[in-house]
Amino acid sequence: ARQRKQRQHKTTKSAKMEQGNSVAEEFKDSLQEVRDLFYQDEPRLANHKLKKIETEVKRRGVQTRRVAEKREINAFIKWLQNEEIFKILKDDYKVYEHFMNTLFSDQNWKPIHESEDIKTYYKQEEGLSSITLKIEGPIHHNVLKPLAVFSEIDLFPQWMPFCKEAEQLHEMTAFRKVSRSVFDFPFPFDQREAV
Repeated sequence: ARQRKQRQHKTTKSAKMEQGNSVAEEFKDSLQEVRDLFYQDEPRLANHKLKKIETEVKRRGVQTRRVAEKREINAFIKWLQNEEIFKILKDDYKVYEHFMNTLFSDQNWKPIHESEDIKTYYKQEEGLSSITLKIEGPIHHNVLKPLAVFSEIDLFPQWMPFCKEAEQLHEMTAFRKVSRSVFDFPFPFDQREAV
């Protein structure tokens, strides 16, 4: 219910632009499809659809000679760039793209361990002091069960080593959550908090 209310508020706010601008009105259904894909955790499809809209609107802006239409197009482009949901979508897609490129590239991965069917690699990320791990191997169970465990943030302390407390701060979609966890590591390490 809370998610629905947030979506309705953001949709109502967006509707003001869409009602007062003929370009926005024309793309109203397409923009709603982008929003729906965003809330269904489909960043690749949502981003692809949004880029098509942006490309088409920019093309029209270049082609038109009418001042009033150019003004509406520029206002619409500016609105698209500043609309919170589309900013988040673009940021999410950059992260998604980075992870997909990182996972499927063979560059800089150093093997740590290899057993019969599991391979473990690590690499130092540029500009970061942390390392990234990659584990390859078959999963002989339904992947939804482990994902469901990760989505129950308040249960982290029951199974995650050193996790003393965990809470969900915000939920945008089923897979986009902001959480806070406190880890109580043994001496000589200090307690750590992660958001």
